[in-house]
Amino acid sequence: MKLDLHMHSHHSRDCTIPTAEVLRICQRRGMGGIAITDHNSLAGGLEGVRLAPPGFTVIVGEEVKSSEGEIIGLFLSEEIPGGLTPEETAGRIRAQGGVVIVPHPFDPLRRSPLKRPALERLAVAGLVDAIEILNARMALKSHNLRGAEFAARMGLPGTAGSDAHSRPEYAHAWLEIAPFTTPAEFLANLPTATIGGNLSPFFVHLLSTVAKRRKKIDHWRTERRTRIAAARLNGRH
Repeated sequence: MKLDLHMHSHHSRDCTIPTAEVLRICQRRGMGGIAITDHNSLAGGLEGVRLAPPGFTVIVGEEVKSSEGEIIGLFLSEEIPGGLTPEETAGRIRAQGGVVIVPHPFDPLRRSPLKRPALERLAVAGLVDAIEILNARMALKSHNLRGAEFAARMGLPGTAGSDAHSRPEYAHAWLEIAPFTTPAEFLANLPTATIGGNLSPFFVHLLSTVAKRRKKIDHWRTERRTRIAAARLNGRH
């Protein structure tokens, strides 16, 4: 089955695509399942499970911003707060029976990747289950290659994901893996999985920036309407 293991929905601060539409797009583009990994939130993944059509797999995930960069947890049931140390973040994922993946570990154009010392510490401590070796939002293939080289050096399997924030991006990168029903089976099948897909066009980064600003404006407008309504109500008393 083909799985896009890294993507976002409208529950992320920089994405406006409703979860139901994410499911439709990915199914239409040939995915057999997806992992929804919203920023510091399980809302998209949990909603995806409820909305998924029969036979379509949705893995509940979260892209957690630890104190030293982002870590993805898959197969989660409880939200993990941001700001914890990488070790505590990975430990909480494992405590739920989840899978720890380090996304886009060597992207020099982002501020969010897990810092190299933290990545080394987690890998040496056995707290990493896989490295994302194809992230479709990378600017250059060589940045993904560095992740693949690190995974090989540490004896870790690789994963792939579109890291989608906009419609054109979903299903741009995927993992083709034998069917599984549990996180343990997923991990057992991961070493023999194959990677597919390619990089998304660079303009997609602009789309997520626009989405983030649009959400800020919508939030400001909602707060303003609330303040005005409250002031009018107080004026009547």
